[in-house]
Amino acid sequence: MAPSPRQTLRRILPFAVSIGAMVYVFGYAIDPGSLPLAGEDANLPLFIALTVLDKLVFFLGWAWIQWKIIDQFIEPVPMRDIIAVKGGSELVRAVSPQLADAAFFLGLTQVVRNRIASIMAVALVPAVAQSAVLLLQATLAWPFLEGDNAANRDVAVAILIGWAICAGIYTLGRLGIIHSLMEKAGLERLHSQMSFRN
Repeated sequence: MAPSPRQTLRRILPFAVSIGAMVYVFGYAIDPGSLPLAGEDANLPLFIALTVLDKLVFFLGWAWIQWKIIDQFIEPVPMRDIIAVKGGSELVRAVSPQLADAAFFLGLTQVVRNRIASIMAVALVPAVAQSAVLLLQATLAWPFLEGDNAANRDVAVAILIGWAICAGIYTLGRLGIIHSLMEKAGLERLHSQMSFRN
């Protein structure tokens, strides 16, 4: 059975966004002639190699996390579709982080049928996980900061607010409010695998 025009568009659009972003970034946004002058005293081969490796690992790591979230909790999707969408959005990031996020979510709506649920999961789950790690790191590092408690009062307040938010989210989960919101948003699979009540 031949794919419908809509299915064909969903397959082509992520790659079209990626190619278009690449042409814009490398053809217009970056001045190749300024690069040698800016790196006169630098070890450019080493810098470029480390930069490419860093970006590649970061890109593949986040792409895998975002794909896993959608594939496990929302609906099965090929990882290559997420990589194609994310590749285009990361190229746009050289121009604007906000535009890159918008491009990623726009591309995501073309490859995932459960659009609202998938965008919520991809946007919120990594952000919540990263925030939790940062909160834990800040909590462990706070006793080792220079100065007394008065000098680091702002850090202590931020940590307390962070843990208060965590306690609030946990309480809402125990009361069933988060489950209800997930069901209304279409996150049935995610809802069925979470265990706030246990």
